[in-house]
Amino acid sequence: LPGGLGVNLHAGWLDYYKTKQSPLPFDVETDWVGTLGPNLTGTNPGAYEYRINLGLNWITDNKGISLRWRHLPSVWDAGRASQEAIIRNNERVAAGGEGILLSYTPSTSLKTGSYNIFDLSFNWDLSPTVSLRGGIDNLFDTQPKITGGAGDPGSVTGARAGYAYDPNKSEAENLAMLSSVCGDAPGCVNPTAFMLPSTGAGFTNAGYYDTLGRRYYLGLKVQF
Repeated sequence: LPGGLGVNLHAGWLDYYKTKQSPLPFDVETDWVGTLGPNLTGTNPGAYEYRINLGLNWITDNKGISLRWRHLPSVWDAGRASQEAIIRNNERVAAGGEGILLSYTPSTSLKTGSYNIFDLSFNWDLSPTVSLRGGIDNLFDTQPKITGGAGDPGSVTGARAGYAYDPNKSEAENLAMLSSVCGDAPGCVNPTAFMLPSTGAGFTNAGYYDTLGRRYYLGLKVQF
């Protein structure tokens, strides 16, 4: 084939993203890497472990075609990072370290799956003064990921499972399940209520997951 092939790769890896708002002992340091956090005022959410943006370009003297792939890895919800920070603090304090023991009620989390989206574009110089360009964003009409659902632990929708009532068990068995969630974890407080499942519809992060779907554009440029 005439022309040339080009590859553009932009990739980033996040080593850590730690916050601590005050020196007070109950304000534990939180590392948000691998979650949709941080959720603090003045910060931008989306602490993915890595991100990939790969472009393939075919170029001739007067035309070019580009295919771009954007990839986001799977992530936990921001609440998981906050809970893990408290758990690490309590384990350290229980082992004789500095700080104070903090209470928390554990939540169960489901990961938001990895996300892949493709964009196709072209440009064509019809003459020295006229050029045409166009493309398709979200080529395969990939749906945005749901980040706020709640269901049973086997569900693929949502980011938080909660503790749902199991109709196949007796009331006593369900209550026993709630009262045994924590085990011997220091500072852990067993949940006292069940959480109803939810599809999570309407909950996503539009800054990272495309909510518009497949779309097209076409432009003509004329120079005088």
